[in-house]
Amino acid sequence: MHFSLETQYDLGSDWVATIGYQGSQTRHLTRQYNLYVPFSTSSTPFNPVVRHLNYYANDGTANFNALLGQLRHRFSRSFEADAQYRWSKSMDAGSNNFANGDYQYIPSTQYGPSDYDTTHAFKLYAVYSPTIFRGNKGWVEKIAGGWTVSGILNAHSGFPWTPLTNNACDAVYQGSCGGGGNGSLRPVAYLGGAGTSSSTDTFKQPNGNFPNGGLAYFVPATVTVGPSFEDIVAGVASPGPIPPPPGIGRNSFRGPRYFGVDATLSKSFGFPEMRVLGAGAKLEIRANFFNVFNKLNLSNPQVDINNPNFGTAQDALGGRTIEMQARFSF
Repeated sequence: MHFSLETQYDLGSDWVATIGYQGSQTRHLTRQYNLYVPFSTSSTPFNPVVRHLNYYANDGTANFNALLGQLRHRFSRSFEADAQYRWSKSMDAGSNNFANGDYQYIPSTQYGPSDYDTTHAFKLYAVYSPTIFRGNKGWVEKIAGGWTVSGILNAHSGFPWTPLTNNACDAVYQGSCGGGGNGSLRPVAYLGGAGTSSSTDTFKQPNGNFPNGGLAYFVPATVTVGPSFEDIVAGVASPGPIPPPPGIGRNSFRGPRYFGVDATLSKSFGFPEMRVLGAGAKLEIRANFFNVFNKLNLSNPQVDINNPNFGTAQDALGGRTIEMQARFSF
């Protein structure tokens, strides 16, 4: 269910302000569970070749709410600029279809910020298409004119992420908990004291906002090594205990922010009016510049609190790229 409300106000002198609200409510998202894990007891018959019993439930929910602001101005007939700001929040129980929870015993613990949630987003773009020879629509303008310069600036706050204790589930269930089970567990408590910076420099540093290492800020989930799968099947042993519930919310920390500028420069060469080509034939040469200033944008922080690189970004987005195009239209 989508809903929105918007109002515009003419400020005069070709200035237009817009403010609006946009939202959505989503129900019955499909989530995946592994029933083998919570239902595996010594009194339950097992098939020794089965370690997963996948179950799909339409019990996921999501919602999105955003305040939108926009300011647009036409400076002249050939130059226009537009600034947009969004303050938003996106929440869900899984950011993809058939989402796997990291603690399926209490499905509500999966509800949190969406993987793609960004609280603040700003966009500024402009287009300049000058007419060099006004009133001259002949061959001079077709050869010397036809220039277009445009640019767009994108900036937004960081995406959320979740600290985890990897491989904790395998210690309990001997490898039987993937595919809808608890392949990784969240810490049982957050001790506080971590930084909150989302700058690129922070996520380049060892441990980022967690300079003393993950274990100085989180209490890991304590698990007991379970019996062998064969003993469980034989009925002589029960699986290990249910892992402790998470002490922190899903996607409760923020990754590095993003900043990038893209631009386009194009030139059109008009052709004389011809019987076959018509009056509007032209050849356009275009250059697209992505990440013009070669800004470093990091992503994918290390989430395992036991890893010595916990909190440090592991990947970077693309650097400066230039793309050339030619198009003939008639």
